[in-house]
Amino acid sequence: MTLKAREVLDDCRFALREFRTDPMGQEFRVRWVAAVTLLRAVGHVLRKVDGESSPRAKEAVRHAWERLPKDDPLWRFIDDERNNVLKEYGFGAGQGVAIHVSSLGDGIVYGVVVGSQEVTYVMNSGPFKGRDPRDLIEEGLRLWETVLEAVETDIAGAGADARQLET
Repeated sequence: MTLKAREVLDDCRFALREFRTDPMGQEFRVRWVAAVTLLRAVGHVLRKVDGESSPRAKEAVRHAWERLPKDDPLWRFIDDERNNVLKEYGFGAGQGVAIHVSSLGDGIVYGVVVGSQEVTYVMNSGPFKGRDPRDLIEEGLRLWETVLEAVETDIAGAGADARQLET
């Protein structure tokens, strides 16, 4: 059985790859909305679609959901940031640009000569304040991967147990 939640997880991986291309302004906001919404949607699709596909799947999803660390800061981030974005269009993640200027050899800046610029992303508040939000999305992807693997293992194990009983 292929979980529909895997499709959402793959789309979230794509959103993260796009987010790692250093977007700015509106592009940053849209990519952030996509990434956090998809990250949370994995769980919704797992429960509402995959969990309702068969009695075996329902039990496996229920079991995995009970083991989810809902008091863990990463889980809170996934749920809270999705709510922040969708319900208030608020952003826990911020962006900035550091511009490095060059001067002539005498140390006096006669005009701004841009040596380089660095785009930065940072969580502005909460337990992950100061962290790169893209890294949090990646950690969330790993969390969901673990959950989906557990569900798939439980479904496959239940199927093997049922076949064994039939013989």
